[in-house]
Amino acid sequence: MHQVVTELAPGFPIIVSDHADLPHAWFQASVRHNWRGGEKLIPTTWLDTNPTP
Repeated sequence: MHQVVTELAPGFPIIVSDHADLPHAWFQASVRHNWRGGEKLIPTTWLDTNPTP
């Protein structure tokens, strides 16, 4: 993952949706959001205002 993104940088964003929390400095420096402790990728208020049919 790191090698490919580095080769395609700076214009290649990547979203990792997993429970990964690698201890490597390059990984930690790249993390923008940790959806934990009640914070979610999709806010639950969206479900309230846009219920499924």
